[in-house]
Amino acid sequence: MDNYPLVEPCGDWRDEWMGENSDGGTAVTTTELQSAIHHWLEDIPVKCHIIHLADLQEIIAVWLLE
Repeated sequence: MDNYPLVEPCGDWRDEWMGENSDGGTAVTTTELQSAIHHWLEDIPVKCHIIHLADLQEIIAVWLLE
């Protein structure tokens, strides 16, 4: 089993930072924003999705609401 990579299930990428079960719930914390920026800069997939500029802008907009 150790020879097989762990595969992240595909789903709504927004749940990573804006989902009810994320650290800040439906709000975006500063730590979550930093994580999102890191994923965007490094093209790290989140639930089978690559974060694009428009996605990052959406995360920032939610972060600014708090």
